[in-house]
Amino acid sequence: MFVNRVCCAGLPARTTSSLLWEIDPAGHLVRQVAIGFLDRDHTSLGADPAGRWLLYLSGHDLFVSLAGSAPFLLTPGLIAAAWV
Repeated sequence: MFVNRVCCAGLPARTTSSLLWEIDPAGHLVRQVAIGFLDRDHTSLGADPAGRWLLYLSGHDLFVSLAGSAPFLLTPGLIAAAWV
């Protein structure tokens, strides 16, 4: 599963971090995919079965991470993604 772990601080609450994680069905961290942007939603994680590549949407931008490298922008301007 893909989760965006958002942490907050202060009053009124403000977002201080966004960690993009892959977790197992028991809720345990498998790996941190990336550090997310504070002003965007992050959705639609897709990965190959071996975990060599990861794709996800950050806002309207598609990011990819190859072999555990830092994610980079693949293409902008998307509103949804489905992986087959």
